[in-house]
Amino acid sequence: MVSSNQGSTLRRLLAIDWNPPASLDRTRSRAKLMQEYLRRSAVWAQELDATREWPFFDLAAHVDTSIRANPQALDALKSNLESKTTGTVVFETCESMLHWSALKDSGHAVLPALDDPFEPLIVMYERGGGFTSGKGFIDFDGLSMPVRTWRDRLEPVPAVLIDDTVLDELDKES
Repeated sequence: MVSSNQGSTLRRLLAIDWNPPASLDRTRSRAKLMQEYLRRSAVWAQELDATREWPFFDLAAHVDTSIRANPQALDALKSNLESKTTGTVVFETCESMLHWSALKDSGHAVLPALDDPFEPLIVMYERGGGFTSGKGFIDFDGLSMPVRTWRDRLEPVPAVLIDDTVLDELDKES
């Protein structure tokens, strides 16, 4: 049986249109959401002593290696993404989200009071699919942004408020 957070995360991931025709209309908000993910993952990487693995890593494994996502949830995710044009890093981040959800559902792990590391990333996916990553850059439909270092991403202020109205306004401005 798939647990509450894990089930919710899986439903969100399975509902994503990975090749939406309108993703170009949301490139600016997607880039800001990626910046926020990079910021949050840098904070978590520092907290969990995982800076060598930053930016895309299995956070849950750094908290408790014994708590993993339900195999049926992972199979459903894999089956769904096999036919899509997502890259390896996108699949790995989705898998990490499921492991994170399982960790939160377990109630065994004491997590620091930090922002959810994956919310910006899943919202970015929901707003227009995946991304590609390589040679220090992340690309969204032709818009590239530098990854930089985890220390560079340790900003005290969020890159963007995760709110549909705010994100839609960003896209209208571009």
